[in-house]
Amino acid sequence: MKNDVQALVEQQAELAEAAIYAVQWIETATSILQRQTNVLRGDNPKLAFEALAASVDGLDWLHQFSTAAHHLGDVTILENGESDFSQFGSELLKITTELVHVMEDYDTMLLADLVEHELLPLMDRFRQSINSLHS
Repeated sequence: MKNDVQALVEQQAELAEAAIYAVQWIETATSILQRQTNVLRGDNPKLAFEALAASVDGLDWLHQFSTAAHHLGDVTILENGESDFSQFGSELLKITTELVHVMEDYDTMLLADLVEHELLPLMDRFRQSINSLHS
């Protein structure tokens, strides 16, 4: 029993450390993504398009982090059985899937709109939820 408790404490400590990294990643990504939306709407959107494609790995990591936070963190479970973290994971998966389809169609204007109006606000709400893990 002691080993189970000790393992859980260690996992929660790792989660708190990952939360700090997640907040830093979101802040950096947000700054970059805000600039990329303007580039996507400009005359040469190729560089912004490639930068957004490169961010997919980071978004996948955030999804994994949200799952771990839901299971290991001291989180509030809502009436629907989800936490802020599991809701973020569901919404991020939906938006990421949509982004991939739009990228395949090379619709840079729609891509800019999705990033600006859906992804960035979602990441900001998630950043605020993450702060509760390490504050």
